[in-house]
Amino acid sequence: MKRFVKPPDELTGRAAAHGSVLLTGASFVGIAIRMATMVILTRELGASDFGLYVLAFSVHLAISSGYFLAAHGAVIADTSRYIGAQSYGSARRLLTEYSALQLLLGVILAGGTAVFIPFFRGGLLHEKASDWLVLLAVLVALTALKKITSASLSSHGNFGVMAAQQLVEALARLIAIVVLVLGLGRGIGGALEADVIGYASGLVVATVMAALAMSYMRACPSRSGWILPSLYKKHGKWDVLTAIGTQLTQSAANWVMAGILSTEAVGIYAVAKRSIGFAKSAMPLKTVMSPLMARHVSDPARLRRIFNKSLQYRVQLNLLLAIVGGALAYPVFRLLFPDFFPLVLVLFLLLLLRYVLNSYNVVTNPLIQAMQAQRMSFGLLVVRRALYIALSPVLMVAFGVVGAAVESLVTTLVISVVKYRLVARLGLGLKIDVSSFFRFEPEDRALVREVMVGKLKRFRTRRSEPRPQ
Repeated sequence: MKRFVKPPDELTGRAAAHGSVLLTGASFVGIAIRMATMVILTRELGASDFGLYVLAFSVHLAISSGYFLAAHGAVIADTSRYIGAQSYGSARRLLTEYSALQLLLGVILAGGTAVFIPFFRGGLLHEKASDWLVLLAVLVALTALKKITSASLSSHGNFGVMAAQQLVEALARLIAIVVLVLGLGRGIGGALEADVIGYASGLVVATVMAALAMSYMRACPSRSGWILPSLYKKHGKWDVLTAIGTQLTQSAANWVMAGILSTEAVGIYAVAKRSIGFAKSAMPLKTVMSPLMARHVSDPARLRRIFNKSLQYRVQLNLLLAIVGGALAYPVFRLLFPDFFPLVLVLFLLLLLRYVLNSYNVVTNPLIQAMQAQRMSFGLLVVRRALYIALSPVLMVAFGVVGAAVESLVTTLVISVVKYRLVARLGLGLKIDVSSFFRFEPEDRALVREVMVGKLKRFRTRRSEPRPQ
C-alpha cells in the first residue's frame, strides 16, 4: 500500500504558538547543555584561549556569510507564501533552485577555505592554525546542508523537527567536548572538532525529517522558469546585503575587540553575550513568525493581530527572563565562571537590559521580511554599523570591555526609534498598546491551554483516523 502524504497544514497563529513552545522547550533544555559546555571550555582553556576559540569560530561565521547570497530569509518567506497559496509547484521550484545554489556555494566556500591551509603550515598566527583551518573548512561545508534543511523545515512550519535538531546538536557537542577537551586535552582544536560532530549529528535528524516533510512535492509538477532571479530583483538583494553585512560585521567585531583590548577581553565578552543568547533562544520569534506572517500578508487585520500579540508576548517573556536572569546572575557567574567574575556580571546585566529594549526590533524583523521590505533592513544595518564605528572604539578605550556593552545598549535605543518610524511607512496601521505588556487576559490563557493541551488531543485524534488508501 502506498503511503499517503498530504501537503502541509495551514500555519495558523496557534500552530505557530505551538511551534514556539516546542522550540522554547528545546531551548531551555539546550540552555543547561550549552551552559555546561561553556563552563568546561572556559575552565579548561582559560580566558585567553577561550577568546582564541571565539575568534577561530568567528572566521567560520564570516566565511559562511557567503551562504546568504542565496537569500535565505527571503526564500523562507516566499516559499511560505507559495504554500499558503497552495502553489506547491512554485514552492518546489524555489526550494530546488535554492538548494542547488547552496550546494554550489558550499563547494566554493569550503574549497576556498581549504586552499589557504598550506599558508598556515608555518605556524602563521598560531602553531596549530592550519589544523584549525581544516576543521573550519569542514564546518563551512556542513553549513550548506544546514541552510538547506533550515529553509525547508522553517517554510513548512516543522518546528518540532527543528527543536529536535537543536537538542541533538547541543548534546552531541557536549559529549564530544567532554571527551576531546576535558578527557583528551585537545584544547581549541578539540572544541572545533566538537562543533563538527554537533553539526553533523543534528543534520542527520534534520535531513531525514525534511525529506519526509517535503515528500508530497514529488506529486506536484515543478513550475517552469526561474524564480530566484526575479526574487533577487524585487527584494532578495536587500536580504542578501543585510544578512551578509550583519554576519560579517559581527564576526569582525571580535577581531576589533582583540586588536583594541585583548583575546582575554573577547573571551569574557563572549561568555556574557552567549549567556544572553540562551535567554534570546527562549522565544524564537524569527524562526516561527517569518513563515506565519508571510502566509497571512494578504490579510492586514490578521497581520496586525499577529504582530500585536507577538510583541505582547515578546515583551512579557523578555521582562520575566530579565528578572529571573538578573536575580540568578550573581550566584551563577560567581560559581560557574570564577576567573571571569565580577566583570562578566557587569557585562551580562548591561546586555540583559539591551535584551529587553530590543523586543520591538525582534518582532518587526519577520514583519519586514513578510512585507518584502528588506531594503529597510539594509538601511537599518548601515545606521547600526555607523554607530558602532563612531562609538565602539572610543567607549572600549575609555571603559575597556564594558564599553562594548554600553555601545550595544545605546545603538539598540537609537535603532528602535528609527525602526518605529520606518515601519509606520508600511501602511499597516500598527499601533503599540503599551498597556497590553502588563496584561494577560482570558484569551491569552486560553491560547496557552490550547497550545499545551489541544495539540496533544488533535494528535491522538489523527492517530485514530484511518489513512486514505
